[in-house]
Amino acid sequence: MNAPLHSALAGAGIISLRAYQSNVVDATRAALRAGKRRVLAYLPTGGGKTRVATAIAQLTLAKSAGRVIVLANRKQLVHQFAAALRAAGLDVGIAQGENTAGLHHRVVVCSIDTIHARSYTFEDVALFIIDEAHAVAGSEKYRTLLFRYNRVPVIGLSATPFARGLGKPYPELAGRPLFEELIVGATVQQLVDDGFLTDLEIYCPSAPDMTGAKTSRTAEGEQDYRQADI
Repeated sequence: MNAPLHSALAGAGIISLRAYQSNVVDATRAALRAGKRRVLAYLPTGGGKTRVATAIAQLTLAKSAGRVIVLANRKQLVHQFAAALRAAGLDVGIAQGENTAGLHHRVVVCSIDTIHARSYTFEDVALFIIDEAHAVAGSEKYRTLLFRYNRVPVIGLSATPFARGLGKPYPELAGRPLFEELIVGATVQQLVDDGFLTDLEIYCPSAPDMTGAKTSRTAEGEQDYRQADI
């Protein structure tokens, strides 16, 4: 952990992080300070993206009077994220269907479907955090929100930041891309080598026959094979 970030974390009472997680926080904040508006942070599954986001939320609340809005595209992710933030001592509201409550809190975890369907708007937003952010490129709901709040910093989290269109520029974003910088926190192999992930032996066909299997966008904006074809 570098010295400036360690001091910031200790001074703000931030949750403890592994060194590579601290580096993600540091690099992400540096990109925003450098003028990037929307930054995508990559960590493998199991690498602790939610802990990284929690630390960033805590730091944002400590230095700003604004609010942190967390967005997810699945009900279970909304509640998992809210539980993690509450475990870190934050007061958290939820905007998700019939579970909507506490929208006055400075941190609100939202279903993008609920936000879109109810046309919710938020004042004094200091930061948006988007879980599973690879879905943004294929989601009109996400793009509509980012266009509306095009001057608010956005941090996206993903273990698979490979979706087509994540770097596409839009006039609604002043000609800038959906995400302007990719922060690579660690690779799977690095986390295996450091003992944070378990190595696997995978058995599968060397060349699976995917003849006739087509891909399409899911309701959450992600690209996947059609279930009927596989």
